[in-house]
Amino acid sequence: MTDNNELEQLRQELVTVRRRAERLERIADRRRYSAQLQAALYRIADITAADSPMAQFFQSLHDIMRQLMYAENFFIALYDADASTFSLAYMVDSLDQSYQDAMQNVPISQLHGTLTGYVLRLGKPVFADETVMEALHASGEIGHVGSDCIEWLGCPLKVGNRTLGAMVVQSYDRNRRYRQSDRKLLMFISGHVATAVQRKQADERLADSNRALEAKVEERTHELRQTLDELQQQVLERQRSEQVREACYEIAEQSQTATALDSFYASVHTIVNQLINARDFFIALYDPVRSELTLPYLVDKYLQNPGVITLTADDMHDSSLFTAEVLRTQKPLILTAAEMKPRQPALYDAGKGPAAWLGVPLIMDGVARGAIVVQSHDPSARFTAKDADLLEFVASHVATALQRRQDADSLRTAHHELKTINDELERRIAERTQALANTNSVLEHLLEQRKVINEKLAHDAHHDVLTGLPNRALLHERLGHTIQRNLRRKKLSYALLFLDLDRFKIINDSLGHLSGDKLLCEVSHRLEQCVRAGDTVARLGGDEFCILLDDIQTIADIEVIAKRILSSIAAPYLLEGQRLYTSTSIGITTSQVGYNAADAVIRDADAAMYQAKAQGKNRYCFFDKSLHQDALNRLKLEADLRHAIGRGEIVVYYQPIYDLLSQSIHGFEALARWQHPELGLLSPALFIPVAEETGLINDLGLQVLRDATTQLHAWRQQTGTELSISVNLSGRQLAQRDFLSHVHDILDESELPAQALKLEITESLLIQHFDMAQHFLQRLQEMHIEILLDDFGTGYSSLNYLHQFPLNTVKIDRSFVQQISSNQKSLQLLSGVRLLASNLGLKLVAEGVETSAQLQLLQAMNFEFGQGYLFGAPMPAEQAGALLSGAPHPAFAAARPA
Repeated sequence: MTDNNELEQLRQELVTVRRRAERLERIADRRRYSAQLQAALYRIADITAADSPMAQFFQSLHDIMRQLMYAENFFIALYDADASTFSLAYMVDSLDQSYQDAMQNVPISQLHGTLTGYVLRLGKPVFADETVMEALHASGEIGHVGSDCIEWLGCPLKVGNRTLGAMVVQSYDRNRRYRQSDRKLLMFISGHVATAVQRKQADERLADSNRALEAKVEERTHELRQTLDELQQQVLERQRSEQVREACYEIAEQSQTATALDSFYASVHTIVNQLINARDFFIALYDPVRSELTLPYLVDKYLQNPGVITLTADDMHDSSLFTAEVLRTQKPLILTAAEMKPRQPALYDAGKGPAAWLGVPLIMDGVARGAIVVQSHDPSARFTAKDADLLEFVASHVATALQRRQDADSLRTAHHELKTINDELERRIAERTQALANTNSVLEHLLEQRKVINEKLAHDAHHDVLTGLPNRALLHERLGHTIQRNLRRKKLSYALLFLDLDRFKIINDSLGHLSGDKLLCEVSHRLEQCVRAGDTVARLGGDEFCILLDDIQTIADIEVIAKRILSSIAAPYLLEGQRLYTSTSIGITTSQVGYNAADAVIRDADAAMYQAKAQGKNRYCFFDKSLHQDALNRLKLEADLRHAIGRGEIVVYYQPIYDLLSQSIHGFEALARWQHPELGLLSPALFIPVAEETGLINDLGLQVLRDATTQLHAWRQQTGTELSISVNLSGRQLAQRDFLSHVHDILDESELPAQALKLEITESLLIQHFDMAQHFLQRLQEMHIEILLDDFGTGYSSLNYLHQFPLNTVKIDRSFVQQISSNQKSLQLLSGVRLLASNLGLKLVAEGVETSAQLQLLQAMNFEFGQGYLFGAPMPAEQAGALLSGAPHPAFAAARPA
C-alpha cells in the first residue's frame, strides 16, 4: 500500500513538473517572440534612418517581415492624396509579379473593386479569408482582380488622420494560414512603417527640391560667369560699389517703413544675397542683461532655430559657437571647414557642417549687440576679406537701421501710452463729477458690506471651511474659558474627546478626495447628532475631530456619549451609490486631571486616542498619566535609535526556511534586532514602528540588507549551495528614488547574484502605494530579484493582488497554519490556496510551523517551503551557520507517518 502511495505521489510530482515545464516553455516562447519583435523594430528604425532609396528600404522591410511571419507574398501600395493616384511601390508575389509595372501612378478610381482599395477607403485593417472575400464580393465591395488568394491581410499606412498607403501580405497555400498574432503583428508594424514611409517621402521631396534648386543655381552661376568674363575689372568694381550703395540705401529705406521686423530681416537677406553668396544666412541678437542669444531670422539648409541660448560673459570664452567669438572679439570672423570641424565634430560627422563661414558684428553704441552670418555648404566655397569688408559695411547700416527701428518703436509706444493716459484722464475727470454725487450712498453701502464681511471673516476664522464646525482656534478658546471657569472645582465638570477616523486614508486614496470630503461632512453631521445642545464638536483638520463636553456629571455619562458615537460612525455610508464603512478611535480626558492650559488637554486626549488605536481601533480609551510617560519614553527611544544605527547596535538575526520536499535549508529570513546598551535585546515590534514614522527605516533597512547579503555570500562560499536570503521591505523604502540603485550597489559589494535575494512586502504596502508598487516591483523583476507577499490572508483583498502584481512567492500567515491540524475549514482553505498558487505559478511558504502534525499536513499538500519555531526561532549568524552542516532537521523524522 505504501508503494502505491509513493507511486501516486511520484505521478503527481511528474504532472506538476510537466506543467511547470510547459509554463516555462510558453514564457520562453513569449520572451523570444518579444525579443524578436523588438529586434525587428530596431532594424526598421535603422533602415529608416539609413540614407537609402525607397525601393531598398522596402526590400529590407520585406526581409524583416519574413522573419516575423509568413510574408512570401508581400506588397506596399502608396497613395498620393494631392494627385488622387496610387502606385505599387514594392511587390513580391509568386503569381502576379508582373502586375507591379502596370500599377504606377494609376487613378485611385481604378482601385475600386480591390481589397487594397477597400482598405484605403475604410482607413482600417482588413483581414480576409475565403469566406470574408466571398461576402465582400457578393456585396459589391470587391471584384476578382488578379489571382485569387486563400487569405489576405492588409493594413493602412496612417500617420495621424493621413493615409499614406497600405501594406499587404497574402497566402495562396491552404497550409499556410495566418494566426491572430500575425494580424496583431501586421497592425503593430504598419504604424512604424507608416512613420518611416512618411519620413522617406519627405527626404525624397527635400532631395528633389535641393537638386532642382542646386541645378538652377548652377545654371545661373554659369550664365553670370560668362557675362563677368566679358567685363573689365574696373567695371566690376564700379558695379559692385553701386550695388553696395543701393543695398545700403534700400536697407535704410526698409528700416523707416512700418513693416514687421521679420519682413525687414528677409529684405536684408535678399539684399545681402545679391552681393555675396548668402543663401544660408542668419541674424543673431544678444541681450547682455539677460545673457540671452536669439536668432530672429534664420535660413539654412541644415541648421534649425535653437530658440533662446543662455550665454553669459564667462561663457563667451569657452563656447564652441562661432557667433560667440564674433561677439567677444567684435571683429569679423572667416572660417573654413578644416578650422570649424575640431570645434564642432558632431555636426561634421552628421554631414551637416558648413564648408565656409563668415560672421560680422552688429555694433550698436560701440558694443556688439549681435551678428550677421553667412555660410555655405558648397565644398568649393570660400569667403574672402573683401566679402568680410562688404558684409561689415552692410552690417553697420543694418545696426543703424535696427537702432532706428528700436528708437522708433519706443517712441511710438511712448506716444501710444501717453495718448492712452490722456484719454483715461479725461474719462476719469468726466466721471468724477458724477461719482461725487453718488459717494455718500456708495460709502453707506460699503460700510454695510464691510460689516457683513467682518462678521463672515470672524466666522471663517473660527470655523472649518469644509464642515462648518468650529475649528482648532475656536475649540482652543472655548476650552480655555471652560478651564478657567472650573479651575477651582475638584469634581468632574468637563471632558474632551479626541477622535480619529480609522482607514480614512485608504478611502481617500482609493475613491478620491471629493468622496473623502463628502464622508467627512457626513461624519460631522452624525457627531452633532450624538452630543447635547451645549457641547462643542470641532474639526482639527484631516480626519481628526474633538468634542468638548461641558457641565458633565459622571464618567458613565461620558461613556454613553462615546458608545453612541462609535455606533453612529460605524453605520454604513452611502456615497454616490457606493456603500462605505469606517470607524473611529476615541481618546478621552477629563477635568479631574487638573489642567491649567487647553494645549495640555488636547495633548492628553490625543495620547489616549493613540492608545485606543493600539488596542485595536473602534473603541475609546481614558487618559492616565502613564500614557504621557509612554510618549516621553517613545521620544527617548527615537533619539536612541538615531544613534543606534551609526553605532552598530542593530544586529541581524536569521530564521531558517526549509524546503519541505528535499528536507534541507532553502534559505533564511533576515530580521532586525536592537542590542540596546541599557534595555538589552529589543524586539522589532518596539522600534520598527518608530523607524517607520521618523524615516530612519531607510538607513536601518539598507544596513540589514547589506549585512544579510554579506553573510549569505559567506555561507554560500562555505557550503557551495545556492542559499537565498529574504529581507523585509518597508513602504518608506519603496518611496526612495535611489533605493534600486542602493540594492544594485549592495549586491555588487557582496558579490551576491540577484537571484539569491528575495524582498518581502506586505499587503498594506501594496494598498498604500498601489501605482508606485506596480512600477517598483516590475523593476525588481527586471533585476531578477524575487518578490514575496508576506502575511497572506490577513488583508482586505489579498487574492486580488496575486494577478495584479509581479509576485514570485506567497507566505501564508501563521494564523492559518496553526489551525490546520484542528480546524477542517482552515485545512480546506490552504488546499484551495495551494491549488490556486500552482495554477498561477507561485511558490508557497508556510509561516508559523510549530508542530509535527502541521508539518505532516503541509507536506501532504505539497507545500514547497516551511518556516517556524519547529525548525528554529530567529537566531544570531553563528548559530544559524551551524544549521548548514548538512544533517537533516529532526522535525522531518518526527513528522513521518507511523
